[in-house]
Amino acid sequence: HRSCRIALRNDGPLAMLAGCATLFGTPRIEDAVASLSGFPILVVPLFLARGVTYRTLEARLSALACSDRIVLCPEFGRHPDLARRLSAHALGELRTLGWRSEETGLVLIGHGSRRNRASLQTTERLASKIGRMNVFADVAAGFLEAAPAVEEAVRASAARHVLAVGCFAESGRHATRDVPRRLRHSGRTTFYSGPIGASAWVDA
Repeated sequence: HRSCRIALRNDGPLAMLAGCATLFGTPRIEDAVASLSGFPILVVPLFLARGVTYRTLEARLSALACSDRIVLCPEFGRHPDLARRLSAHALGELRTLGWRSEETGLVLIGHGSRRNRASLQTTERLASKIGRMNVFADVAAGFLEAAPAVEEAVRASAARHVLAVGCFAESGRHATRDVPRRLRHSGRTTFYSGPIGASAWVDA
């Protein structure tokens, strides 16, 4: 449903979480904002990249009469600690599997939408940051709609094992159906840990 969190600020230094809203479902973003009449409002988009959906949210918020009270925060793919947390998440999966990190290639899988390059750039940026940590045998990005394709990125790994992580903010069709199907077509046995947006550590 492309979720957002809505927070309001009181006179103190802290923001109080008021609720959630969706762009394409209920509760609607317009209704959630209207319920906070008179307060400055922070909108936290649970999107990985500043793509088409982020721009849609931006436009809908700008059209509201109270838009001057609204602050739209950056997408969570911009979080400065995301690469470290994602790496720690992958290492936790390896411990469960009994794989050594120096023998494992990490493949981050993004949408790579043809309509907007934001998801591609976010996924590549995360892969580059994690690669510089020198934790895994190799780190690469693969995409559903851009190059390198998921299958190519998996096959290119020289590591003994391959762990794939979905760079998606939700457990939608791409993350739960398209990615596993493409991984099966890669010809290599790969463990897929699912989309990062569904991981408990994202809310931590």
